[in-house]
Amino acid sequence: MAELEVSFVVQRVWRFVIQEVKFLHRFGNPIESAQTELQLIQGFLNDADIRQREDATVRVVVAKVRDYI
Repeated sequence: MAELEVSFVVQRVWRFVIQEVKFLHRFGNPIESAQTELQLIQGFLNDADIRQREDATVRVVVAKVRDYI
């Protein structure tokens, strides 16, 4: 009897795992892309913070990017 219950639970867990893998696979790439874009923006802003002290154009660009995000 316990063997049947364990088998039933294993099957349900397996179906759940398959559903989660499909979900993550479908939405994994856009999340990674967004993370990469945010890292690039952060790197740009870090570099631009140093340059904006000397360049008015960089100050304007940095302000616009910060307003956008």
